[in-house]
Amino acid sequence: MASFSFSYIFNYIKIYLNDKGVYRITYQALVEAGLPSSGIQDMEFELFNDSLSIPLDIIDKDSNGIFNGEDYFQFVGKPAKPHDAYSGLNIYNTTNVYWFSYQ
Repeated sequence: MASFSFSYIFNYIKIYLNDKGVYRITYQALVEAGLPSSGIQDMEFELFNDSLSIPLDIIDKDSNGIFNGEDYFQFVGKPAKPHDAYSGLNIYNTTNVYWFSYQ
């Protein structure tokens, strides 16, 4: 698994990442980032990057319909897009930001 970090803004959690890979975000990691510790019913999660919705694989370990305990979600993350077609690099940004919403 690739590494990532978080910041909490209102009802959104920003997920910062640098590498292409599969990212597994656990309930515990989200609580530490600011998610309410009582769990979330209905698991209506959204993840956005560059104004696009990112598909999520949500795993409800205890099959109770509440995101809590050992639950997690996974997604494929990518580094920041190149700033031009020639360099293949983004010289302005080394970190890509994914916006997670749980409303």
